Amino acid sequence: LLASTVGLLERILQSRSQSPKPWNRFSISRTTPSIPPLRVLGPLLVGLGATMEGLAEQMLDAARDTSEELALTLGWHLLAEAGAAFKKALSWDHACVDATLSLGDLHLAENDLKKALTAWRKIATTAPHMAFLALERVTGRQWGAKEANLVNEFIAGLASESKDPRAQLIAARHLAARGQAEENRKTLRAILNDSACYLPAHKDLGQLLLERGNVEAILESYRDLVACLPDPEAEYQCRRCGFSASELYWQCPSCRDWDSMSPTAGT
Repeated sequence: LLASTVGLLERILQSRSQSPKPWNRFSISRTTPSIPPLRVLGPLLVGLGATMEGLAEQMLDAARDTSEELALTLGWHLLAEAGAAFKKALSWDHACVDATLSLGDLHLAENDLKKALTAWRKIATTAPHMAFLALERVTGRQWGAKEANLVNEFIAGLASESKDPRAQLIAARHLAARGQAEENRKTLRAILNDSACYLPAHKDLGQLLLERGNVEAILESYRDLVACLPDPEAEYQCRRCGFSASELYWQCPSCRDWDSMSPTAGT
């Protein structure tokens, strides 16, 4: 059904491209309201790729269990079909994070780590705020010595290029897992220099300093954390109608009841 729908939408776009109006798929914005099929086509292609990927994984699992060569061949064929669908989705929207991540997943399923990392690295330029999703795919796994070097370079490079605190925090925790405590501390400090109130980085740095027992560094870190905490703001709410305000009214401005305003919980 997905394949038929995608084919229909492509035929619609092709028929419009032959009309007197100068439609060109490379110059049309995906948000152009006059061509609704264009906005639908990208997500459908991603859906088609995901469907084919799921079928491929099922066939490959069956092949491993039964050692049937036919099932194995069909599984790899479906993976190729899924890859083609993801690439077509990216041809319409090069910044589609879902398709980029899924394409890398396919390459990894094919045991081609280099292609997977190349695909995921593009997120640093197309959607840097989502780079942490790519990093989560390679951390916490056991790699061979050669693969580990590629992964380490990928994590450090993507975290640096994206400049996203979530990606940088993953890189810092990866350093900690490898026993590089000092590099971990420097990375956490760099995160807080750019995002002073990023609490997960404060938490990791605090735990590291407590393990080291450096009282002066712990106090400095605590002062930085306290500076990020918001000042408590009083809030009052009417017990009768629920009206809330940041200042105390003896008469509720909403229901006009007297002495009905009380501090809210946590104030």
